[in-house]
Amino acid sequence: MKSRKYIACQIYKPYLERILKEEKLCAEVEYVDIEAHNEPRKLRETLQERIDANQDKDEIVLLYGICGNAAEGLRSEKSELILFRVHDCLAVLLGSNIRYQEMIEIHKVGQWKCEGNYSVYLQRYGRQYYEYVRRYGEDNARYIMSVLNPEPDRTDYICFGTDEDRENIRHLRQTKEVTVWEGDMQLLKDMMLQRANDMILHVKAGGSIHCIYDYETVMQERRGPCHGKKHR
Repeated sequence: MKSRKYIACQIYKPYLERILKEEKLCAEVEYVDIEAHNEPRKLRETLQERIDANQDKDEIVLLYGICGNAAEGLRSEKSELILFRVHDCLAVLLGSNIRYQEMIEIHKVGQWKCEGNYSVYLQRYGRQYYEYVRRYGEDNARYIMSVLNPEPDRTDYICFGTDEDRENIRHLRQTKEVTVWEGDMQLLKDMMLQRANDMILHVKAGGSIHCIYDYETVMQERRGPCHGKKHR
């Protein structure tokens, strides 16, 4: 059996833990802080460092998409790279690039939340809000938050029907309008169960990742010299 290492954005942690438990799988997963997305160039450097450090593996699975161009130019000399043909994790959680395109272009989804990123949101805003509620009451707390931490008065939430999802949505609806979208775990499961899927790209050892930015191919394998450093 081929040795495999997973390098995953932290946003996937609750979903991967559920899949591994339900499917009785054992996988070596290394998580990268979700806020690394805030600086795509540094994220690219971090991912390349993790790839370079795991060249003893037959396969390195990156649970990432284009992610602000962070995937462009990533390469592995000895191990095969495997990753999603997606723009970002929203497409993975929706299970489809078609649904992703509809949400971005038709429904104009911008800021969105899910179980995987809600803890980060709480760290930024939640604790502060509830402290203001305790001290000043709910109406005053909303006003203070709107002044100190202006946010859109609505958000979108990707839901998988868990107790955690329902609780998160309940909390969010205390301060904003929430549109709930049904999530789809199929793509993530296919990756973890090593099943074939057109939305999964395999890059042979010595090749690099080249981003296309459409909604079908999204990215492809590039052979020959790496040009990714030009983007740094």
